[in-house]
Amino acid sequence: MPYVKKTFRIDSELADELERYAASNGLSQTDAVQGAIRSAIQVPYACHTQEGRPDGSVPRDVYDDLRRQIEVKDEQIADL
Repeated sequence: MPYVKKTFRIDSELADELERYAASNGLSQTDAVQGAIRSAIQVPYACHTQEGRPDGSVPRDVYDDLRRQIEVKDEQIADL
């Protein structure tokens, strides 16, 4: 899929958090932002409703994103 260049403004604290998150997860900032947007769009419909999909399942890409987030948190906890 081709990329479209967009410009957004975020506060400096969030920009710093994005940079740290991307670096600690081996992602480009673009990939980190795309993942966050995909999660924000999909998660409310897939996970934050009682039904999710009609069959009660969660889309695989949402599941994979959430699983990766848990793995990162587990590593952060282990480092404490």
